[in-house]
Formats: sequence, C-alpha cells, structure tokens
Amino acid sequence: HGHVQEQIGIGLTGKYGVIVEDEKKDFVNNTIYYAPPYKKHSGFNDNEEIATSFNIFIPKKYNKKVDIS
Repeated sequence: HGHVQEQIGIGLTGKYGVIVEDEKKDFVNNTIYYAPPYKKHSGFNDNEEIATSFNIFIPKKYNKKVDIS
C-alpha cells in the first residue's frame, strides 16, 4: 500500500520482512525502515514468532482525539 505520509518503522521484537518499492529486507530489533510519501510498502511475517514495531507517520496519519482517562 502507499499513503501521503512518510512512514518510519523501528523493529522492537521478532523478525519480519519489509518491502519498500522493490527493496526487500529482514526487519528485526533496532532495524529502521523508511517509506517516503506515496511509495508502495508492505510488511509480512512468514514465521511463527510474534514480531512488533513502532511506526511513526509524518504528518500524523489520524486526526482522532484519544481519551486516555
């Protein structure tokens, strides 16, 4: 998929694959990927281990008010 925002992902746990345009990389703890605006990108986990990441969207992707009370 692609979107108007820049996307930066930071690997936290596990391992999964990331594709940005035609470049495929393994994404693991402390790995960073960057997807420029409108560039196609995707992630996939083809193993049984849970993988997590922290994603940053610039500008923010959603304009929803969040109530944390």
